[in-house]
Amino acid sequence: MSEYCGQLGTVLDRRSPGYALVTARQQAHQRMLEAKASDDAKTKFLANMSHELRTPVNGVLGMLELVRHTEPGPRQQHYLETARRSAEMLLEIINGILDISKIESGKIELEQSPFDLRDLVEDVVQTFADAIYAKGLELASFIPVRLPTALIGDPARLRQILTNLIGNAVKFTDRGEVGVRVEAVEAEGPSVVLAFDVSDTGIGIPPEKQRRIFDAFTQADSSTTRRYGGTGLGLSIAKQLCEMMGGTIGLTSEPGRGSTFRFTARFGRQSEAEAGRGQGSGAEGGSRRSVRNFFQSRAVLSPGVSS
Repeated sequence: MSEYCGQLGTVLDRRSPGYALVTARQQAHQRMLEAKASDDAKTKFLANMSHELRTPVNGVLGMLELVRHTEPGPRQQHYLETARRSAEMLLEIINGILDISKIESGKIELEQSPFDLRDLVEDVVQTFADAIYAKGLELASFIPVRLPTALIGDPARLRQILTNLIGNAVKFTDRGEVGVRVEAVEAEGPSVVLAFDVSDTGIGIPPEKQRRIFDAFTQADSSTTRRYGGTGLGLSIAKQLCEMMGGTIGLTSEPGRGSTFRFTARFGRQSEAEAGRGQGSGAEGGSRRSVRNFFQSRAVLSPGVSS
């Protein structure tokens, strides 16, 4: 383009309108190249820094785990646990930056492996049992019994999206409940499109903030960051992963009443032989799972635990 414009410019009179147009196009093309080079340099820098930071943080976590097994006193145990949580939060931020840089540079490839959707959703829900118990909330998942659950796709990335959305719902909800619902949008043929709803009764998001909520490093407002923490990377990563999986993501929200995030994704369907080998014990069970029974059992078995 620039070579063509240069050759054309030698033919045109420098005082002619045509020469000014060619010059403007040359300048615009040059600015585009510079902007692309700047974006590439930023992505490479973030990826390199993330890799460099992960090594010492993992070293810190390893040493903390070793010290924890030296039978420290109660006060030292508290200090170690605080340090461990802080290091894990830092590692989570680093991993988020690394994911963003990989996605922007096109270096993330989705796996295509068999998994059971029901088992995956229930596993993710159970990881939030302690947080739900501590806040006195209810967290339930609803998966229709007839929904195809023997799927082929990237279970790790689906787990990442669900973990982010459920984690946000739990974080921003002080009373009420958090729900996860899955339904089929397209269920015919060798693939299936599923819709996932993650709803809460939390603080909600103002309408004017909803348009930019999926932008990287964006949260509803600065007070949210101060009170709840976070970098604003999770939803941006979730959006790009959804698009890579052939789906979309959006939300409906009302301040003070809660939010519902809905995303879709396309998965392959396992053959009957594969589904039979990998079928979990809950495949024919009830469609609704709640961690309320877990809370009740915990309260009976551990009466000394307070919420």
